[in-house]
Amino acid sequence: MAVIVIGSLNYDMVTFTGRSPKPGETIRGKGFETHGGGKGLNQALATNKLLPKSHTGIVKMVGNIGKDSFAAELLGIAESYGLDTTHIKVNEDQHTGIATIIVDESTCQNCIIVSSGANDLTVLDPDRLEEVFSAESKDEIEYVILQNEIPDPSGILSWLKENRPNKVLVYNPSPFVALEKKRWLDVDILILNEVEAIHLISSLYKEDEVQAYRNSIQEDAVKGYRKVLSDLTEMKLINQRQCGTIIITLGALGVLFSSKQSQLVQHIAAVPVKEVVDTTGAGDTFLGGVISQLYLGSDLVKALEFAVNASSIAITRKGASSSIPTYVEVREIMN
Repeated sequence: MAVIVIGSLNYDMVTFTGRSPKPGETIRGKGFETHGGGKGLNQALATNKLLPKSHTGIVKMVGNIGKDSFAAELLGIAESYGLDTTHIKVNEDQHTGIATIIVDESTCQNCIIVSSGANDLTVLDPDRLEEVFSAESKDEIEYVILQNEIPDPSGILSWLKENRPNKVLVYNPSPFVALEKKRWLDVDILILNEVEAIHLISSLYKEDEVQAYRNSIQEDAVKGYRKVLSDLTEMKLINQRQCGTIIITLGALGVLFSSKQSQLVQHIAAVPVKEVVDTTGAGDTFLGGVISQLYLGSDLVKALEFAVNASSIAITRKGASSSIPTYVEVREIMN
């Protein structure tokens, strides 16, 4: 039994500043770091790190890199954390994905420029996917995680639903791309942040209806997003055969969720922290926390509580993959 992440791998170059530069302005940075990144790799590392050490090696990473020094470093990072890198393909004609990240220390927010490189090469090759899943039982329930930093995740979801229908398909539509309504039905667990939730309803509803949601959110964010999630749940946007779970993360306002088991929208508060250092990778840490605990057999509420605590640690550290805590660290603050 495995967790398989199909997604992007980027080499992150992070500059810390006292404030963001204005157009045409040059300012001095306050620090520089490099990290392994990309939403796919971050989510794979997060899922792996948030499992007990006895489960090392069950997370498989599927994606594309170039043949350059950045690729070698990314493979080294993935292997050092115990990921199965068998299905990371090296492509000689493309550079490895690069992310340039500026962290504004005055606001603790970041802006990111991505040069996708090898991540723009498709993974949607039936022969390749058959090879990835050949070692896995077609009937065994496993988790497959996808995001939107690779081409045609919708097509991959469709292939999986047709060819590996017992896999639990986890989709984080970031950066947001609207799917055909029928394609959302391929998803078993949908994890969005508040911005992606607005993009989603904008793709489903008329403009005046979307504005009504926005107005409600502006008056009371938790109440407004609760209405959004309640309506998405009622319309049965995603597949109801297995989990039917939709999760909306709201940063400091916590998490809203619903599922096939309990369609009543529930809320989990965020964990207060003394100082927010860097929010890069917090969402990927959260996703890894949820899926790692579901894999271990936790119920949804316990998995979400674990993930919220994991994210609370991540935002107190610099970097993306480097900020992800271990399973032991999260359990220590929860005890």
